Amino acid sequence: MSVRSLYVAVVAMLLVASACGDDDADVVTTTVAPATTAAPATTAAPATTAAPATTAAATTTAAPATTAPAADPILGLIESFAGIWSGTWTNTTFGSSGPIEFELEVLEDGIIVAMDLGGNVFGLADPDPEEWAFDAFELLSGAGGIQSATFGPISFSAGPTGIQILAAEVPAAGIASFQADGVITEDPSLSGTYVVTFDDGGTADGTFEIGLAG
Repeated sequence: MSVRSLYVAVVAMLLVASACGDDDADVVTTTVAPATTAAPATTAAPATTAAPATTAAATTTAAPATTAPAADPILGLIESFAGIWSGTWTNTTFGSSGPIEFELEVLEDGIIVAMDLGGNVFGLADPDPEEWAFDAFELLSGAGGIQSATFGPISFSAGPTGIQILAAEVPAAGIASFQADGVITEDPSLSGTYVVTFDDGGTADGTFEIGLAG
């Protein structure tokens, strides 16, 4: 009961009490009717203003936590292999060989790889050095590829322990494709085998081994 309705009830009780001591009860008792003004007690309805409490939905602002750059750990992994790698390749079928040198550079927004092969690659003269740039996701997922003057279009995939390279359209005359599979060791070094497939269906096998020189 509100203070106002309590006040009206008390006044009504006093009026009734005073009417009981008056002989003209009919006149006095009619004055009790104003007590019906207690109806305004319905003004308590404004209490419904508590509805704004639904604004707690704002807690969904925690979503920005997903903005953490996913590429960072990948670049961190690759950075441990950054530097100059050098070694040799050997064609075990024909007995030819030559030097290999790679340089891996990790930047904030991607990776740069420079390659220099020596010797009679694919039976031709020493090829010119090449350089490619791509992002970390392309390196590990194989989602991207590179265009090589020596090997043609190259697709690749890599992981923590190995790498696979496929050149299905080698531009050198008489060569159909080239595939290499390598394993990374803790030295770190990269060694593996490769297969050159000729247009006539014949093949030549080889090996390669390179290590991080600095």
